[in-house]
Parts: sequence; C-alpha cells; structure tokens
Amino acid sequence: MLQFCEVWHFDKDGQMVSGNGYYDQYTLLTQLGHIQPLAATRFLNEQLQNPIVQADKKLRLWCLIAKGYTDIEIDYRAAKRD
Repeated sequence: MLQFCEVWHFDKDGQMVSGNGYYDQYTLLTQLGHIQPLAATRFLNEQLQNPIVQADKKLRLWCLIAKGYTDIEIDYRAAKRD
C-alpha cells in the first residue's frame, strides 16, 4: 500500500490557490523493485532461520508478526510470499 497525501492551500476567501501531493517514495521504489527492502526485513528473515527462534513458538510468532508489519509497509511482495 502506498501512502499518499494531498495538501491544498486556500486564500482568505476560501479559494484554492495551490496544492501539493506527497507520497512515500521509498515504499514506491521498493515495491517497483528499484531498491532493496530495509535491513529490518533481512534481519527478521535471518532470525526466523535461527534454530533458537524456530524452537520458541512465542518468539517465532513475534518475529513473524514484526516481519509481516514491516513487509506490508515496504515490500508487499514479501508479505504475500510469507
């Protein structure tokens, strides 16, 4: 999901005088595959392969939830794969 926001400026009579659109360029470039996801996603991936994390169900669930939230924000394709 790409975050987007429009900001409009109005004069004293309520007439629109200008506007700007803002979006999360990092997310867009990541989703298009032009840049790699944040190190957090890679780190959580590595941790999920760790035998200690695999053996501890609560810790594994925590890592999966954290990775899910991170992936949804910056790499939706990874979220779909997992």
